[in-house]
Amino acid sequence: MRHAAPSRPVTTPCCCPCAGSRTRNRCCGASFDGIADDGAPVELKAPCPTRYAQLAERGTEAPTFQLYWPQVQHQLYVAGASEGWLVFYAENGALLEFPVARDEVFLSQELVPACLRFWELIRTRRPPPIDPARDLYVPTGEALDHWAVLAGDYRDLLREKARLDGELKATAADLSRLEGALLGMMGAFLTGEAAGLRVTRYQQSGAIDYGKALKALLPTVDQETLEDYRRKASERVRITPLAEEDATGSCEPTVPAGTDTAAPPHAFFF
Repeated sequence: MRHAAPSRPVTTPCCCPCAGSRTRNRCCGASFDGIADDGAPVELKAPCPTRYAQLAERGTEAPTFQLYWPQVQHQLYVAGASEGWLVFYAENGALLEFPVARDEVFLSQELVPACLRFWELIRTRRPPPIDPARDLYVPTGEALDHWAVLAGDYRDLLREKARLDGELKATAADLSRLEGALLGMMGAFLTGEAAGLRVTRYQQSGAIDYGKALKALLPTVDQETLEDYRRKASERVRITPLAEEDATGSCEPTVPAGTDTAAPPHAFFF
C-alpha cells in the first residue's frame, strides 16, 4: 500500500540546529535538527536509496520510520509540543515528510520512565544489569587464570596453523605447476594415464547468479519480502587475537564498582 507524503511542508524557516531540556526532569534533553515556526521539532534523516524507496512505498509502516519514531517522541516531550516532523532526505534532493503526533501513553508509561531509570543509574554510578547478548564477558579470579591458559594454547596453535598453511600453500603451488606440465604433454587429449597417475580434463557448469537473476526477472521484490524465505540462522564463532594495547580484558584485578571518581555527565541527549 502506497502512503502519500503529508501535504503540509516543513520547509518553512526554522532554527537549525538547537538543543533543549525539560524544566521538569532536566536530565531529559534533545538536540533538534530544526524547530518549525509553530514550535514543532523537526528530525532529518538521510537513509540509503533502498530504505528511502521503502519509505516512499510503505510510509509509516516502513521499519526505518518505526526506528526513529521514538526519537521524535522524545523530542516532543522535551519541546512540550503536540506534533513534530520526521523528514527523510534523498540524494536527488527529494523529501519525504511525515507528521508525528505526540503519544502521551508511550511517553508517560514507557519512554520517560526508562529515561529516568537510566539517569538514576548514571547519577548513582551503578551499571545496569549485564545483558549476555550485548555486554562483554570478562572473566575474573580463577576463571581469568583458566581463560589465560586457554588463550595461550590457542595462540600457540594459531601460530602453528599459520606455519602449516604456509607449507600447504607452497605445496599447492607445486601441484599446480606439475598439473600444468602434465596437461601440456596431453595436448588435445581429455584423458591421460601412465605410471599410476590418471589425468582427466572436463568442463564444470558455472553456478547460477540467483541475485542477478532475481533483480532482472523480479525487480520490484524488496529485501523485506525475501526475508520470508531466509533459512534458519546458525551460530558461528569468530576468535580474534588482539594486540596487548587493544585488549579489553586485563589480567590485572578489576576495580570494584563505585570507586571511579570521575564526575558523571549532567544529562543525556537523543
